[in-house]
Amino acid sequence: IGQQLQPASVHASQHGTSVVTYQQAVGSHEVWGGRIVAVLDSGGTVRALTGGFSPNVSSATTTAFKLNAATALQALLKNSGITSSASTLQLLEQRDRYSYFSIGSSSFRALRPLRLKPVYFPAKGRLIAAYYVELFGWRANQARGEGCGGDVSAEDDRILQRTRRIH
Repeated sequence: IGQQLQPASVHASQHGTSVVTYQQAVGSHEVWGGRIVAVLDSGGTVRALTGGFSPNVSSATTTAFKLNAATALQALLKNSGITSSASTLQLLEQRDRYSYFSIGSSSFRALRPLRLKPVYFPAKGRLIAAYYVELFGWRANQARGEGCGGDVSAEDDRILQRTRRIH
């Protein structure tokens, strides 16, 4: 399986220094949290380095994306207490490795399309095929919006990680 060190971004300052971010990937899927940021002086010498990569890249050969994106999205919705059925999810577009979905739900009104992308999630000595999912919106009985991001296993639809995106 091909591991790649991909420069995800380069930001050059007017003084000649630059900040380069490298993203760890296996095939075309990023390794969640696998990122190194380097600060280079005007001569290209590394002056600061932060971040890290998962050492478990070879384990990606033993994991598979068994579940599709819509199933992963349904798992996060259910875990969030949002009622919806698979028939109310509609794929709107795919861009920049993300799939964007609309949702029909009486308990949740999305502020923007729900988005997700396939990733490899590092956990307990291996990489797990997963989907990173984001949703933002309002529940029918609340005046305040909410948002969350989560990683859903593409092996068995377990929620691997969940993060509030609005505080």
